[in-house]
Amino acid sequence: MLDRNLKYLRSQHKMSQAELAEKIGVSRPTVGEYENGKSDPPASVLKKLAELFQKSLDELIFEDIGAPLFPKDKKVAPALISNGVRVLAVTNQENGRENVEFVPYKAFAGYATSYSDPTFVSELYHFHLPKHEHGTYRAFEIKGDSMPPVDDGFIVVGKYVEDWRDLKSGKLYVFILKEQGIVFKRALREARPGRLMLHSDNPAYEPFPIDASEIGEAWEMVSYVAFPKDSTSYDNLIFDRLFAIEQKIEAITSAKPRKGN
Repeated sequence: MLDRNLKYLRSQHKMSQAELAEKIGVSRPTVGEYENGKSDPPASVLKKLAELFQKSLDELIFEDIGAPLFPKDKKVAPALISNGVRVLAVTNQENGRENVEFVPYKAFAGYATSYSDPTFVSELYHFHLPKHEHGTYRAFEIKGDSMPPVDDGFIVVGKYVEDWRDLKSGKLYVFILKEQGIVFKRALREARPGRLMLHSDNPAYEPFPIDASEIGEAWEMVSYVAFPKDSTSYDNLIFDRLFAIEQKIEAITSAKPRKGN
């Protein structure tokens, strides 16, 4: 990520490699190696770069400065996307409130590549939910059994996370990832900045790590819509077990000898 950021920041400041090299006290070929990813600058040079471009070390090393993750600017569809800037596309009701767009499982592949396309988002089914007025929300159909009690076919409603640094360890999120597409997992922060471990609540599935740079969007689960099924009726399962316990207690009580007999 550092190599891309150096190229971007140097071009934004209209500097040549030679001019940048002079400002940070290295040779022009060395700057070229930094930008090509062939070598990493030492801590002393990183500090000079951060001061020169007025960026933190975390931003220089871990963030995609040219196309920042989770931008706060929103575009109401239809709108234009230009200069490679990532856009959060939304649709509005007549009263100005944002809709909740629904992404069915069959649209996952399209959404994973077109989530910032206002035209694509405007064609999704959308609706309004009470108690979801503040913020931007999106609904996703969940497939599989990796996150009980959210079962196959349930719908998760997520609130948009504007910055990866706002991700909370232990919370549930729908992530749009560059490689894996759309996943619904529990996120745990790791010691390394910008690194997350994604866990399934079903122990049959292995956790896997990701970098913040792999995330296109993140939506924190705030509610879900369930559709009862006989195979996943937890109420019936609890009732059956309570009934079985009651029957055993009754059998034990009946088998006890009475006093005086």
